[in-house]
Amino acid sequence: MNSKFPIPVTARPDAMHSAPITAGSATPTDVAAASRVLRNTYALLSMTLLFSAAIAAASVAFQLPAPGLLLTLGGYFGLLFAVYKFKNSSWALPAVFALTGFMGYSHGPVLAQSLALPGGAQVRLRRLRRMNLHQEHTMKCPTCTDTALVMSDRQGVDISLPYSADAAG
Repeated sequence: MNSKFPIPVTARPDAMHSAPITAGSATPTDVAAASRVLRNTYALLSMTLLFSAAIAAASVAFQLPAPGLLLTLGGYFGLLFAVYKFKNSSWALPAVFALTGFMGYSHGPVLAQSLALPGGAQVRLRRLRRMNLHQEHTMKCPTCTDTALVMSDRQGVDISLPYSADAAG
């Protein structure tokens, strides 16, 4: 170590005599394995989201009461800890589904109250349609940098779209 380089000379990557890194040396089996992992990751994500939505719908249908503040915080942090604790175990998958199911259960009463408001279902459907239209817009234009559309949509402001919501159905 010296004053110019506070990191020891042996700790710097250029000082190590390792094999050179080559780009583009992936074999077809590496690509297939990577795509399989990505496909399985998205499948797990979709299953947990569907499970959470199903539990939220059941919570609305059965008119389950909202969990209290302590139960909600204890459930979230406890299940997050369980997911972390079991991350290298076969219990990780049930812990993830328990966490997303608890999230659906805790969101159910909030959803039920918003649906009970006058015009609540129409507001929710309009919001889903607006999110879908925004997603279609960004998929058609991947280089689009229209942040005004994104910000107005996130703030709940009525955004102008190429066609009106009444004409769309």
